[in-house]
Amino acid sequence: MYFQSFEINNYGSINSVRYSFRFNGKGNPVPLVLIGQNGSGKTLVLSNLVDALIEFKRQVFHNNLLEVNESNYFKIGSKNYIRKGTNTSRVVIKATHEKQELKYIDIMSLDTLKIKEDAFVLAGDIKETDSFNENGFYKKTEGKIKGKDYSEFINLYFPADRFYLPLWYNNENYKRINYEKQFRTGKPETNMIKSDILSNIKNWLVNIYLQSSYRIVSLGDSPSLPEELRGKTISVQDETHIQQLISNVFRVILGNNSFSHDPINRKAPMVSLNASSLFCRDIDQLSEGQMGLFAIALSIIKEWDIDHGDFSLEDIIGTVIIDEADLGLHIDFAHDAFPRMMQLFPNVQFIITTHSPFMISGMLESYGDDIDIIEMPDGIKIVDVELFAEMRRAREVFNAGIEKHKKEIVELEKELSHLRTLNNQVLVYTEGETDAILLKKAMKELGETDLEVSFQPATSINGNKNESAIKKLLLAIQSNPSISNSVVIGMFDRDVKETVIDSTGRKAELNQIDFVKMGNHLYAFAIPVPHDRPEEDQVSIEHFFTDEEIKTPNEEGKRLFIGKEFRKNGNHIDDTLDYNYINARKYYGTIKIIEHEQEAYVTDRKGNGDYSLSKRRFAEAVRDDRPNFNDFDFSEFNKIFDIIKKIIEDAHLAAEEA
Repeated sequence: MYFQSFEINNYGSINSVRYSFRFNGKGNPVPLVLIGQNGSGKTLVLSNLVDALIEFKRQVFHNNLLEVNESNYFKIGSKNYIRKGTNTSRVVIKATHEKQELKYIDIMSLDTLKIKEDAFVLAGDIKETDSFNENGFYKKTEGKIKGKDYSEFINLYFPADRFYLPLWYNNENYKRINYEKQFRTGKPETNMIKSDILSNIKNWLVNIYLQSSYRIVSLGDSPSLPEELRGKTISVQDETHIQQLISNVFRVILGNNSFSHDPINRKAPMVSLNASSLFCRDIDQLSEGQMGLFAIALSIIKEWDIDHGDFSLEDIIGTVIIDEADLGLHIDFAHDAFPRMMQLFPNVQFIITTHSPFMISGMLESYGDDIDIIEMPDGIKIVDVELFAEMRRAREVFNAGIEKHKKEIVELEKELSHLRTLNNQVLVYTEGETDAILLKKAMKELGETDLEVSFQPATSINGNKNESAIKKLLLAIQSNPSISNSVVIGMFDRDVKETVIDSTGRKAELNQIDFVKMGNHLYAFAIPVPHDRPEEDQVSIEHFFTDEEIKTPNEEGKRLFIGKEFRKNGNHIDDTLDYNYINARKYYGTIKIIEHEQEAYVTDRKGNGDYSLSKRRFAEAVRDDRPNFNDFDFSEFNKIFDIIKKIIEDAHLAAEEA
């Protein structure tokens, strides 16, 4: 059975929508995707389509339906659904099975005497006028197919009612749905409404995998075999036909070439899934999105399997309606996996609703012209693929961010692996390489030969070393203190008011205390205030030198610049200098060092040239005792080393007490 068309007038938010279902050049049904804002009528369309299917089914099985109780309707007729400001609503749905035509019509009217004013109500629509004139309701189906024909197609509806029951749903029908085959003469075998299906799918999968086939294999006397196996015969498990279909479904949806399941037995009925992007001991452990997608595909196969022997997925025909198809799906699953799942069943007529532009973009890329995307409530067909180009770009940006985080995790794991190799060492992680360079130089200049400390910049992605990289590393060690016995210290600048959790579980602001103990052998501190600088919240490692030293030019005449050297308009305060800082407002009136590394250059007033020195080149010049940089005063660095010594003493005392 396939739908052929629907026409809806003055129903809920829908003014007038007409749609004829399409079939491609191969005769396969073209999927229909309904999009639009909440309240635009997407689910209302689905509710009428499902109601039509149930009423067609009632023509065959009368009131012995699993979808509704006794003679109840699936959808309650309510004149509240007649569009505001109108008198009559009309729904007409047409379907066919082979050459048999079926028609569903649902008309409601506030005043039946005015129905002639509604041009969309056709003569002959209402065949029982007395009842309609009395109550203003008319619902009828025309045409009939035979009961045996129901084995030749499937009708499935996957609602989004796990969060709410819509107004049109008749609550008297609500019951736990039984999906098992019903051996009752003259009654339907399954329920087309598929809710709460995980347990049923799991039980079916268990039965499928328990019914494995085996063949006897003679191993022969090959010398390559172990001696105890030579000449033996063994039983080898082969995938049955339906197991092969299921494995193919998992492979296609996951996008993996390989997929397997562990052996199953009646005492441990767990369906374990294994692929390059998935491993779970039982399908109960799958995410809501994964299980939702697998359950739809497997429900289609299970439904067809009831009345058919060996079959291919291309053999399955019928209609599958899915409300909120993107529910619970990651954007990659919505964009890639869901269209792949649909394409497994080329002869199934899919009708879905979605709010996901990523899913729509994926559908358009997968199906091209062989898909109809209709925007509700006006029924406008989306034909411009470029409307979703921004969404494709957004997905690319999102995935690029995910990849960046993955790389950061890899770098963090490398750092933690290095920590595991250290024993009884003191390791100080700094925000950047310049901090480590200057601290090592200061230790040498101040004669701190007894201080056995290693300085190392915390590694982040693409060489981006900052307080975030340190914090991630400290948190990783804090959550897994067995990583290392070394004393690990995180050293932060004061330009960010960093907060950490101490060993007692309390928040501690690093700028307000000498140091914080975060755990066994784990500490953090913010660099102290040098030279009694009042702008302590702007201090970085370079401020442990005097302003004159900071401004030292190298052999090329380039130097570090301080924010307060510039006026708000960007011009240098010394008019004899022809410098212009191109982004002065960020540093105006502060002691912050202009970040050349962040593409902040000091140019002439025409915007030409580059007169600024990077912090790294400044640190290297100090380290290498280059001209003008070989007579710096390092005495302020003692404040940092004093804190490190206090931390080491605290760690030793804690070790002795332990």
